[in-house]
Formats: sequence, C-alpha cells, structure tokens
Amino acid sequence: MNKKQKHQKGFVLIVSLIMLVAVTLFVMAGMRSSTVSERMAGSHMDRGRAKMAAEQALVQGLAALKTGGTICVEDGCTTANLATTGAAVTTTVMPSVWSDTNAVDVTIATGQLTSAKFLINWLNNSVFTTSTPSTGKEACKAYSIMGRGVGLASTSVVVLQTIAYVCPTD
Repeated sequence: MNKKQKHQKGFVLIVSLIMLVAVTLFVMAGMRSSTVSERMAGSHMDRGRAKMAAEQALVQGLAALKTGGTICVEDGCTTANLATTGAAVTTTVMPSVWSDTNAVDVTIATGQLTSAKFLINWLNNSVFTTSTPSTGKEACKAYSIMGRGVGLASTSVVVLQTIAYVCPTD
C-alpha cells in the first residue's frame, strides 16, 4: 500500500469545506450590499415623495394667498379674515419651526402617509419692505408660506418655506 494515499483522504474534505465557507461568506456579503442599496433607494424615493408633497402645499398656499390678495393688502391676512393663515409674526425673524396650529390640509396624493399642509404667516413688514435703494415693494405685505409634506414613512418629512409679497394693484 502506498503511504501517501492514506494521508491525503481527509485533506480533500477539509479543503472543500474551507472553499464552501469562503463562497458562502462572499454570497452573504453580496446579499447584504444589495439589501442596503434597496433600502437606500426606497428611502430616497420616499423623501422625493415628501418633497413633492411639500412643493404642492407651497403652491396651494400661494394660490390661497393670491385669492385673498385684496384683503391681505388692506388689513394683513390673519386667521380672522383669511381662513388659511396663521397669526401675524410680530418679530423680525421668519418662523423656522413647523406648527400645526392653523395649518391647512391640501389634497392627499398617492404615496403619502398623510396629506401635505401649508401655513401662511404675516411677517413684520419693516424688515422686508424697507430697503435702500427702493425695491418697489414698500407698499406690499410680506408673508411666510411654509409647506410640509410626509412620504409613506413618518420619518420622511420635508418642510419648505418661501416669502411672498402681496402688493396693491393700481
């Protein structure tokens, strides 16, 4: 009998088991990578939906402000004379935090957890309309319009804000 042949019987089994473990580890790493990529893509899509909802809310907020434009120029839009506005902001600082108080729901679109909302706040005009040189907006009233959109997950929230001027038409 050949002595070399007896010593090699278990060696092939050990080498093939090591190769099987190595291939399994490579496959598991590839699956983990693809799972993380899918989660990232889903999160990106959900955030995009939330952003579109917030943009939709801004557009509807601008439309509501434009609809009540005459009232807004004369008296300043407040909760009392335009149903879609919040209280006047008396400081010279724009609101930076979302508040559901006086917020208005907009039409819910597919792919959203809740409907988007907009909030219109009348800003203190002294900061936004008094400028040198003249901008032509001295007789206008400044408003902060905030739109808040939520995607399918409650963690994907986007808040957008813009300033709009309502000016008298002569």
